[in-house]
Amino acid sequence: MTEPMTGGQMITRCVELAGYPAAASLQPADLIGLFQRFRPDGQQVDALLEDVVAADDLVGRLRQVYHVAGDPTRPSGGLDAYFIVRQPAGIEADYAEVVCQDWLQAMAELAAGQGETLLKELLTSGVTIRVLEGKPPKHPRSETERSALLNELNRLQSELTDQLPAACQAVEALRTAYYFIACDGFLRDYLMWPIYRQAGGSDDPFAAYFLMWRHGIKFRSFSDETLDLYLPRHPYR
Repeated sequence: MTEPMTGGQMITRCVELAGYPAAASLQPADLIGLFQRFRPDGQQVDALLEDVVAADDLVGRLRQVYHVAGDPTRPSGGLDAYFIVRQPAGIEADYAEVVCQDWLQAMAELAAGQGETLLKELLTSGVTIRVLEGKPPKHPRSETERSALLNELNRLQSELTDQLPAACQAVEALRTAYYFIACDGFLRDYLMWPIYRQAGGSDDPFAAYFLMWRHGIKFRSFSDETLDLYLPRHPYR
């Protein structure tokens, strides 16, 4: 039986496929921007993830990101540093609210399974979802000025899947690179979920979040009772 690929072997593969200097001694933190090197079509992800656990699922999810984000060229010139959905497909407000409810319910269940009782209580205490349109306002910089709901969601985004054992250490070595696809922990966890699925006990808790992301939806929370969804403006609205 072939031994599973190690994290070090995955980094060596990254050097070979992504055009890093041949003599580079890379660490996982050095792989920021890895997936951007494969734009616009992401063809190299097949070779990157060849023979790892759940390769087909992992590759399929990444391909969705390349397809939705499209060409990285900015309207004013230059290239996007991250994957940005500049021309999202439209989504009806009522459906966006349902998708967000599905996501929050999945996060509550995942949090409960990991003993995150505060977040579970916040998410199941009747959060009102408001669907708005346009550019979302910024959250306060200080955690002390933010809602407890936002702070707990941010912590979940940073920490929760860290607690789950990964079925593939080679893919786990790419965790930082996955995060910097869009500086989004929830998107990272959707893309990496195939290696956590068995330990997480849920089929796909981040699928609804990915649907929001691909439609350009941003969430904001300025109180523990309310979550605001901001939909991009479209000409037909």
